[in-house]
Amino acid sequence: MAEVETSRDGAVLTITLNRPDVLNAFNSAMHRGFAAALRDARDGGVRAVVITGAGRGFCVGQHVWWQGLGSDRVAAEQQSHEASYREPMPHGVE
Repeated sequence: MAEVETSRDGAVLTITLNRPDVLNAFNSAMHRGFAAALRDARDGGVRAVVITGAGRGFCVGQHVWWQGLGSDRVAAEQQSHEASYREPMPHGVE
Protein backbone atom coordinates (compact mmCIF):
# COMPACT_ATOMS: atom_id res chain seq x y z
CA MET A 1 0.00 0.00 0.00
CA ALA A 2 1.47 3.34 -1.07
CA GLU A 3 1.27 6.26 1.36
CA VAL A 4 0.11 8.51 -1.48
CA GLU A 5 -1.89 7.29 -4.45
CA THR A 6 -2.79 9.15 -7.62
CA SER A 7 -5.48 8.55 -10.19
CA ARG A 8 -6.41 10.42 -13.31
CA ASP A 9 -9.83 10.98 -14.86
CA GLY A 10 -9.35 13.08 -17.96
CA ALA A 11 -7.84 16.39 -16.93
CA VAL A 12 -8.44 15.78 -13.20
CA LEU A 13 -5.65 14.32 -11.06
CA THR A 14 -6.76 12.98 -7.68
CA ILE A 15 -4.13 12.66 -4.95
CA THR A 16 -5.16 10.40 -2.05
CA LEU A 17 -3.29 10.45 1.25
CA ASN A 18 -3.36 6.78 2.23
CA ARG A 19 -2.45 6.19 5.87
CA PRO A 20 -5.95 5.90 7.34
CA ASP A 21 -4.75 4.01 10.42
CA VAL A 22 -3.04 7.23 11.64
CA LEU A 23 -5.55 9.65 10.07
CA ASN A 24 -3.16 10.26 7.17
CA ALA A 25 -0.43 11.83 9.30
CA PHE A 26 2.63 12.76 7.26
CA ASN A 27 5.87 10.84 7.70
CA SER A 28 8.97 10.67 5.51
CA ALA A 29 7.48 8.26 2.98
CA MET A 30 4.32 10.34 2.68
CA HIS A 31 6.33 13.52 2.09
CA ARG A 32 8.19 11.79 -0.76
CA GLY A 33 4.97 10.42 -2.23
CA PHE A 34 3.17 13.76 -1.99
CA ALA A 35 6.07 15.60 -3.64
CA ALA A 36 6.03 13.01 -6.46
CA ALA A 37 2.27 13.44 -6.86
CA LEU A 38 2.69 17.21 -7.12
CA ARG A 39 5.27 16.66 -9.84
CA ASP A 40 2.68 14.52 -11.67
CA ALA A 41 0.32 17.50 -11.43
CA ARG A 42 2.67 19.48 -13.67
CA ASP A 43 1.61 17.42 -16.67
CA GLY A 44 0.19 19.78 -19.27
CA GLY A 45 -2.98 17.74 -19.51
CA VAL A 46 -3.85 18.22 -15.83
CA ARG A 47 -6.31 21.07 -15.35
CA ALA A 48 -7.47 20.36 -11.79
CA VAL A 49 -6.05 18.58 -8.74
CA VAL A 50 -8.18 17.06 -5.98
CA ILE A 51 -6.45 16.18 -2.71
CA THR A 52 -8.32 13.79 -0.45
CA GLY A 53 -7.64 11.44 2.43
CA ALA A 54 -8.44 7.75 2.82
CA GLY A 55 -10.54 6.70 5.79
CA ARG A 56 -12.44 8.88 8.21
CA GLY A 57 -10.14 11.92 8.24
CA PHE A 58 -8.44 14.05 5.63
CA CYS A 59 -5.08 14.62 7.37
CA VAL A 60 -4.06 15.37 10.94
CA GLY A 61 -0.75 16.93 9.83
CA GLN A 62 2.80 15.86 10.64
CA HIS A 63 3.13 12.56 12.50
CA VAL A 64 4.19 13.65 16.00
CA TRP A 65 6.35 10.59 16.63
CA TRP A 66 8.35 11.14 13.43
CA GLN A 67 8.65 14.88 14.05
CA GLY A 68 9.75 14.37 17.65
CA LEU A 69 12.73 12.14 16.87
CA GLY A 70 14.97 15.17 16.50
CA SER A 71 17.80 13.23 14.88
CA ASP A 72 20.04 14.78 12.26
CA ARG A 73 18.69 12.29 9.71
CA VAL A 74 15.10 13.35 10.29
CA ALA A 75 16.07 17.04 10.15
CA ALA A 76 17.91 16.48 6.85
CA GLU A 77 14.93 14.57 5.40
CA GLN A 78 12.56 17.33 6.46
CA GLN A 79 14.71 19.99 4.80
CA SER A 80 14.79 17.89 1.63
CA HIS A 81 10.99 17.53 1.65
CA GLU A 82 10.51 21.25 2.22
CA ALA A 83 12.82 22.02 -0.70
CA SER A 84 10.87 19.70 -3.00
CA TYR A 85 7.65 21.60 -2.22
CA ARG A 86 9.30 24.88 -3.21
CA GLU A 87 9.77 23.83 -6.82
CA PRO A 88 7.86 26.23 -9.05
CA MET A 89 4.44 25.13 -10.20
CA PRO A 90 3.14 25.95 -13.68
CA HIS A 91 1.19 29.14 -14.17
CA GLY A 92 -2.58 29.12 -14.43
CA VAL A 93 -4.33 28.26 -17.63
CA GLU A 94 -4.91 31.23 -19.87
